Amino acid sequence: MRRDKIAQAVSLYRAQVTQQWFIWQDDRKSNVEVPYDFLAIMASYHAVVTAELAWDVYFTEYGVEPLVIVYEEFAERPHQTVAAIAAYLGVKDWHSAEGAEANLRTQRDENTASLISQFRHNLIDIGSLPS
Repeated sequence: MRRDKIAQAVSLYRAQVTQQWFIWQDDRKSNVEVPYDFLAIMASYHAVVTAELAWDVYFTEYGVEPLVIVYEEFAERPHQTVAAIAAYLGVKDWHSAEGAEANLRTQRDENTASLISQFRHNLIDIGSLPS
């Protein structure tokens, strides 16, 4: 799960628009400027929240106690998160990949920040409309 659902929705929207779901560290390709689309980002937000709710219902229905991985914590401490996953799965003789760096990088940039900011401000504007 991700704490910042708006950032997650913008990330999903951006990936859908660009068809770029990940980027390698050494990828020289410049980031594509993604246009702002309130309704498309809102649709992505609904998809994100609905998917998380569906998983919660599934786990409750089948009595599963999942290991919850929080994106922001994983991004900050990937090695500790992988260690927690290994422990949860009961993997024995697991060796930390401490020091090994992932070849993927985040796609967040100024365009992403701008999309998030615009969306937040539009939501505030909607919330302040007279009834």
